[in-house]
Amino acid sequence: MIIYGTHRCPDCENAERILKAKGITYEYVNIFGSTRGMKEFLKLRDHRAEFEPIKEAGSIGVPCFYLPEEDRIEFDVKNVM
Repeated sequence: MIIYGTHRCPDCENAERILKAKGITYEYVNIFGSTRGMKEFLKLRDHRAEFEPIKEAGSIGVPCFYLPEEDRIEFDVKNVM
């Protein structure tokens, strides 16, 4: 999992604390720490419908939790229950 965020955001800091406490592994991309990170995040934000309400509200959209396609596992819920 990749988390796009910034250490200036209390919600991002809280999300990171929770994930660490639960032992969940992730890659943290500080969008204000590198041009590459900002470009990756903006590409997601500017091309996905999920972000439309966030952009309309004037928000940035972080923390953003992203699971790349190659890491996604498809399963049938009936087999899990």
